[in-house]
Amino acid sequence: LTVSIVAGVDAGTPVLTPLTFVLSRGKLATVRYEDFAAFRQFLVRSTKVGDVCGEPVGVMVTLLESIIDRIADVVEKTGSEIDRLNREIFTRDHRGRIASGKR
Repeated sequence: LTVSIVAGVDAGTPVLTPLTFVLSRGKLATVRYEDFAAFRQFLVRSTKVGDVCGEPVGVMVTLLESIIDRIADVVEKTGSEIDRLNREIFTRDHRGRIASGKR
């Protein structure tokens, strides 16, 4: 299974990069070219999940859940930033006109 996900968001240098999961004969391998925050989140989560991470399929499912959680965090953060910029750019002055955004 290969997916393209965004890495480097926290560093301000987002890049779309492939992530490959190889599940074969009871072993799981990942092929990745970037450092993903979701993998760090997985390490924290895996200590709390317990037996689910004892099997390769459980590890893969938990990793995918971490990736989905991370994507949700990025979407929420991006949406908040867009809302902030929208308010800053399109603030109306006391006459009802759109302000220039310069303060």
